[in-house]
Amino acid sequence: MTRYLAFLAVAVVATISFLGFHDMDYQNKYKAQGENALFADGRDARPPVAGTVARGTGLEPAQVFSDDFRRAESLNPSFVTGKDAKAAFLAGFPEKSLKLTKGQPQPYAIDADVLALGQAKYQIYCAVCHGDAGDGNGIMKVRSAIEGDVAIVTIASLQTPLIRSYPNGQLYDVVTNGKNTMMGYGDKLSPEERWAVVAYVRALQLSQNCPPELSSSPHALTAHWKKFLALGVAALAVVWVFAYIGVGHHENRQALSVLVGSLFWVSVLIGMLLLTMITRVFDAGWAPLVRRNWELLIEALPVVLLIGVVPLAFLPEFRHALWDWTDPAHVLAGGHTVGHDPILQAKSWFLNEPFFLVRIGLYVLVFGVLVTLLRRWSFAQDTDRTAGHTHRLHAVSAVGIPISAVALTMLAFDCLMALSYHWFSTMYGVWFFALSIRLALAVTVILTYKLSNGGWLDGLLNQAHRHVLGCLMLAFTVFWAYISFSQYFLIYTANIPEETFWYNIREIDAATGLKSEWWSVSMYLIFGFFFLPFLSLLFYRTKIIADRLLTVAWIILIGGIVDLWFNAIPRQVYDKSTPEGFVVTPFLTSSLLLDLAAIIGFGGIVFAIFLRGAAKHETIPVHDPRILESINYHE
Repeated sequence: MTRYLAFLAVAVVATISFLGFHDMDYQNKYKAQGENALFADGRDARPPVAGTVARGTGLEPAQVFSDDFRRAESLNPSFVTGKDAKAAFLAGFPEKSLKLTKGQPQPYAIDADVLALGQAKYQIYCAVCHGDAGDGNGIMKVRSAIEGDVAIVTIASLQTPLIRSYPNGQLYDVVTNGKNTMMGYGDKLSPEERWAVVAYVRALQLSQNCPPELSSSPHALTAHWKKFLALGVAALAVVWVFAYIGVGHHENRQALSVLVGSLFWVSVLIGMLLLTMITRVFDAGWAPLVRRNWELLIEALPVVLLIGVVPLAFLPEFRHALWDWTDPAHVLAGGHTVGHDPILQAKSWFLNEPFFLVRIGLYVLVFGVLVTLLRRWSFAQDTDRTAGHTHRLHAVSAVGIPISAVALTMLAFDCLMALSYHWFSTMYGVWFFALSIRLALAVTVILTYKLSNGGWLDGLLNQAHRHVLGCLMLAFTVFWAYISFSQYFLIYTANIPEETFWYNIREIDAATGLKSEWWSVSMYLIFGFFFLPFLSLLFYRTKIIADRLLTVAWIILIGGIVDLWFNAIPRQVYDKSTPEGFVVTPFLTSSLLLDLAAIIGFGGIVFAIFLRGAAKHETIPVHDPRILESINYHE
């Protein structure tokens, strides 16, 4: 016992002794650009000691003693000071040396290498205060505004007309010697590096203050919006005519084509709306280049609802044909009518026509308001450069995500689950969410592939962006499979007839007891819509090679259409001529072509709106605070 107590005491003392060690990740030392109460100005960054004499000009010895410098009679004093012989600031960039050989000065050419050097040094020394875009909104300003440091709150924006009017030599002098509360960096940057910073600042100023004559005109692709509109109108006209003829003959399969086509694009656009808000909330640095295309596309969301779902719900003949519970005289598979169905009577508080129509209207309103706010403030930032728009977008996204989650869940209940109103699943809304994100990412990959090859993303979208999209596709492929399997597993385990019939009619032919054609569709969803993209996306090269990622995106897109077919089409239809008293809507019919026509038709409308919007708005959000991070994004 004594030995045990002694061992325990040593263990306790040893454990407590670790508390005296500093955390190696967060060492007890002053950080760059931090605070230090020891000094009068409260900063830990110190200027050179008074009387310090600089040695040399910051050039490497190998440069100083190279052949070029040994041939040079002298360095150009203006290159070191930023001033001419009369002590006036230089308007342009000086020659590096007066002459290498007689009569041959060495110019200081501004090329890609110089700008890259300037960007690197700017990010290290300047961006913390002046911001990535040079607008004075660096992290030091944000932090100091919270802490009430008035001196730092007034950090200058390099985009003001006054600073844009500075001669190059004056900017160089400020970098070298400092100005007001800014300390000089002459002891940290060589003359070459200081001039490179000046060149990069000029590039930032041009990027944020592009003259009207140099502003980008609409991309040539945007001129095709009328062709997409014509295609969409023509295809939808054909689909609606067949749907109207079908309901006139008491057939609903053609009307289902309109529903499937519209819900396909509704799911894509809801997914893009959610991705837009999620990347806003998390300040995703990779997202601005891609997110602008989502913002242009989601304008079509309320339009698709208005020309697809709303007419189906508000026109009685289509409503009664699609949603059996809205027609009291409809004969169910058991031979009794909807009006005498006890299950419907128990659900009538929710499944009644007035409330159903109100909900459909609310979906249009909710999604329309969110789309309008997200687009308005994002596009406003393109013109007025106000940072406050970013904060507003962050706030509305934080509120909009849960609102959208509820709206898309109820939309899935009303438009899909209510097609077989006896059946229910509390996981159905989550399935629709997973499907929406998968389809949105697939369309994004296909669209950005096109825009990166001759479009407005050419030269901007890189391997790292594809890798992010590929990782998201992999994550939501797994999530979709998890939700779909969990729903099936729970219903299979509970074995309640009111739930199992939904899967039974998708697996077994009631007349023969054998596997039905819908069972083959379910096998495709397992192996083609899950395992194939899942196994492909596990490989790193699939996520970074554009052609491979494009192939996976098309696989997911096709699988998403099949998944909608699997959920929307099979249903029990009363048929007294069969022993079972019903038949199940078949899969392989000519109406599949009408489904594809509806998808193409609504797609034509969506991309007509997209290209029309791209012609009116900036396709690259040049004033987004994170646009430079997005352009330069890397793994």
